Amino acid sequence: LAIVSFLVASKIFYSISKNIVDPVGNIVVFSKKIAEGEFDYNIEYSGKDEIGELALNFRKMCESLKQTIQNIKDQAYKTEDMSNNLSNNAKQMTLVTNEVANAIQEVTKGATEQASDLSEVTNNIINLDKEINNMKSKLELAKHSSNETEEKANIGKEKIDILLKSIEDIKESFEIVSNKVNVL
Repeated sequence: LAIVSFLVASKIFYSISKNIVDPVGNIVVFSKKIAEGEFDYNIEYSGKDEIGELALNFRKMCESLKQTIQNIKDQAYKTEDMSNNLSNNAKQMTLVTNEVANAIQEVTKGATEQASDLSEVTNNIINLDKEINNMKSKLELAKHSSNETEEKANIGKEKIDILLKSIEDIKESFEIVSNKVNVL
């Protein structure tokens, strides 16, 4: 009876341990993949317990990180476009400034040409100011997204630490039961 009880208890503890350790191992592998920048890896655990919730939260965190990185990339592309626009505007402003200098040298061409060129320069400066303000707001949005991602990563780490502690407690309990069975 003791041997049969021991075998049944061992089977139960092994089953419980396997149901906890394997998913946690998958979550650890998943977190390493995320740390290495691989966001296409997926956790294949869908239980309704705490480990399932942790796996779900990791999937959500991964999706959030992918979305945040995509947003940052999009903002970087937009910033690059704005930078190109600013560069083009700077070139245009240089051309306009040269035209203004030519207009001053050629005073005989009339005051109307000078007024027109100055008006165009003013419009370019106003457009440049608008684009700089737009770029500033988009950079602030990217910073905010980055801060949110960092907070989510810290929450995920805390949950993993709690899970690892509970696994360690189960392991210790299993060793105590094993010792008692050996004593019996």
